[in-house]
Amino acid sequence: MTSSCWNCNSVTDSSVVTSNGDTEDIPNPTTSTYYYENKTEVDKVLQHMNKNEVMDWDTVFPSSFPPVPMLITNMAPPPKKYGEMVEFTGYGLDTDPYDAQILCDVMYTGRNAGSSMGRNQPIFVGISIDPKHFYKKLKQVSGGKHILFFIHGFSIQPEKIIYEMMVGAPSTVTKYRIIPLLWETPKVSTQLSPVKGFLYKMSRHLWAPGAGRDFAKLVEILVSTATSNESSKSTHNHNKHNLKMSIACHSQGNYVLRIIATKLHDHNLKLFQNVFMVAADETRDFFSIAMNPGDAATMVDKTEDEGCKLCFFYNWNNETKMNPGHYVAGLVKNKVFVLWKQRDEALESRKIVMMNWFGVETEPLGTEADWYQESQGRIHPDLEPIVQFQEIRTHDSQEEDIEHNYEWFPQAIAFYESQANKDG
Repeated sequence: MTSSCWNCNSVTDSSVVTSNGDTEDIPNPTTSTYYYENKTEVDKVLQHMNKNEVMDWDTVFPSSFPPVPMLITNMAPPPKKYGEMVEFTGYGLDTDPYDAQILCDVMYTGRNAGSSMGRNQPIFVGISIDPKHFYKKLKQVSGGKHILFFIHGFSIQPEKIIYEMMVGAPSTVTKYRIIPLLWETPKVSTQLSPVKGFLYKMSRHLWAPGAGRDFAKLVEILVSTATSNESSKSTHNHNKHNLKMSIACHSQGNYVLRIIATKLHDHNLKLFQNVFMVAADETRDFFSIAMNPGDAATMVDKTEDEGCKLCFFYNWNNETKMNPGHYVAGLVKNKVFVLWKQRDEALESRKIVMMNWFGVETEPLGTEADWYQESQGRIHPDLEPIVQFQEIRTHDSQEEDIEHNYEWFPQAIAFYESQANKDG
């Protein structure tokens, strides 16, 4: 398979849309071989990041690294005007993050924001893009490839994903241009500590819903800009244009996706080709009749707004009102794929946290997807032709993190690639 940087392959359109809608010539990113030539070093850096270790960011992000063409984040302050440079960093743990922004040509500034949670915070900078040019910029960045929006999970910080994109890991993604959605979430390293359990709960019912609401606004804009740019008049097929888009979510990122889907005005968008729910931090009855009582278009959800600000007293049972399967299924033209595996220490830890802290016993979708196969009639009949379960098998010889962080495991990537050119 041909090597490929996430977002560093040659782009066929060498113009960028500026804040006023005009275009400027920009250098085309070139194919990166850095990952293949420095795999041992790259893997070592990622291991240090996963362990929350203090690092020399000037060494991690040398000036020779190419910028990240595009990302979306709610951690950057709003610009005075679009087209200006905007700086951002992680670890803020702001209870009211900024509105989501589109940033292009993101790079490390060479400066840090001091110490937070025992480590320095690298400061990144990118060019702010007017949301009304979202679709035009996506087409330019795509280089004719399928766009894959990626929503990370709990305790993942921006430098890890930005680093992966800059060095071209995972290098076997060849059919997609990956656009990460970076959202505010705490970084903790102790697996089952009381602090991690507390921050997990805060993240699920404060920062993740906030991110979902922020990103939903951009999805609404993407719908309108895609429709106007391609003159698509279909009410329920907004993505009739040539640019194919899908979403991949890992762990708690699936909860962010759920909030995005519930907050859209049109719950039958069919904007995206596919959704990939990987190691989903959701209850196993996500697609069941009990969790999806009725038609998604008529459901009204107020759960996050009522609960997230008072996360200590959040009523977990309110989630049964959210009709999640219908909402997520309404996003796609083709399929919702659930990538799962039986052994997943992180999701097992989630079960312990929920039981010990809140007296709630929940089985996660990311390890219990075969529950739907054990008995007929568990999945909602409207969702049965849309939802497909794909078990991922990893080997015991793999490093421990592969138990949960398998979103870029070769078998998972091969599955994404197999769906890239299929029409809904």
